[in-house]
Amino acid sequence: MQVGTPSPGSVVQGFWTSQVALWIALTAAAGVLYLALTAAGSAQQHGPDDETRRGLGPVRILIDTDAGNYYDDAFALAFAALSGERIRVEAAYAAPFVNSRAADPGDGVDRSLVVIRRVLSALGAEGSLPVLPGARRWMGEQARPVPNAAVDDMVERVMTSDRGIDYVVALGAATNVASALLQEPKLAERTTVVWLGGTPHHFPSASEFNLKSDPAAARVLFDSGAKLVHIPAAGVAEYLAVSREELNDRMRGRSRVADLLLDLVNEFAGVGGESDGASNTLPVWDLAAIAALVDPTWVPTMRLSSPSLGKSLTWLHSPHRQEVQVAYRVDRDRVFTDFFAKIEAGRQ
Repeated sequence: MQVGTPSPGSVVQGFWTSQVALWIALTAAAGVLYLALTAAGSAQQHGPDDETRRGLGPVRILIDTDAGNYYDDAFALAFAALSGERIRVEAAYAAPFVNSRAADPGDGVDRSLVVIRRVLSALGAEGSLPVLPGARRWMGEQARPVPNAAVDDMVERVMTSDRGIDYVVALGAATNVASALLQEPKLAERTTVVWLGGTPHHFPSASEFNLKSDPAAARVLFDSGAKLVHIPAAGVAEYLAVSREELNDRMRGRSRVADLLLDLVNEFAGVGGESDGASNTLPVWDLAAIAALVDPTWVPTMRLSSPSLGKSLTWLHSPHRQEVQVAYRVDRDRVFTDFFAKIEAGRQ
C-alpha cells in the first residue's frame, strides 16, 4: 500500500462522517429557521382567533375524541366540561382508533363511547349533551367521506345553528372532521378546527399516532382550506406531563370525576407505549387543545402557510397555501394549575 493512499475502510468512515455532519447541519438550520418563524409569528398572534369571546360569552365547541385509546382524552373532556366560564360543549363524538385495546376502528369507536359516557356520568352530566359514534373505518387513500352519525350531527350543528359552532376540537385521527369537510365543504368557512396530532412543521417526519392512523384524513384536513389551529403532539403537547405522585396528591378523593380520571390512568397504563405501569411521568397531551381555548396565551400560536402531507408522511411546504395557526409551546404550569383547581371542585 502506498503512503498517502486512503484505505477502503477510511473512505467509508469518512463518507459516513460527512453524511452525519451534513444531517446535523441541515437539522440545526431547520431548527434555527423554525425559531425565527416562531419569534416572528408570536409577535403577530398569541393564540387561537377568538372574536367569539368579545362580548358573546363562552365559545361553543364540538369534541371529537378517541377517548377509549388513552386516558388523556378523558382529562381533556372533563377540563372542557368544567371550564364553563370559557367553553360550552355542545356534543361529543367518538373517534376511531386501533391499538392493543381495539382490534379495528369500529371497536375503537365503541370503546370511546364507553369512556365518554363514564366521564359525563362522573360529572353529573350524563344525558346533558349528544354523544354519537363516528367512523367505523378509516378514510383511506380515496379521500371520500365516511358516513356516520357524528359527521351528520357535526355538519348540521355547524351549518344550521343560529350562532354556529366556534370550534370543532379533534383529539384523535382526523377521520370524522375530514369526512365532515368533504361532505359539506362550506363547513370550512363556518367554524375553526383545533386538531391535536402530528409534529411541528420543521420536523423531518410528520408521523405520530393520530396522524398515521388515517393519513388520508389528515391530508384532507390540511388541504381543505379550513380555519385550522394545529397543535402538534410531538414537540409541543408532549410537554404536558405530570408525576404520578402529583396526580394522586391533587386528585384522589377530591371529586367523583377526579377519582374516575385516576382510575382511567391505572386502566390505561402501558397502552400505546406512552408510559408503563411503573412510570412516574404521565403524559396528558390532550389537555393542550382545551387549554388553547380556556386561555390562548397558554398555548401560543404562529401563522404559517399550511403544509401538505407527502406520501411518506413528511411535511411538504409551499408559500402559496392558506395560512394555519400552529402552536409552538405550552405553558405546562398554568395549564395544570387551572386544571387541578377545576377538577378538585368537580363542578361546572
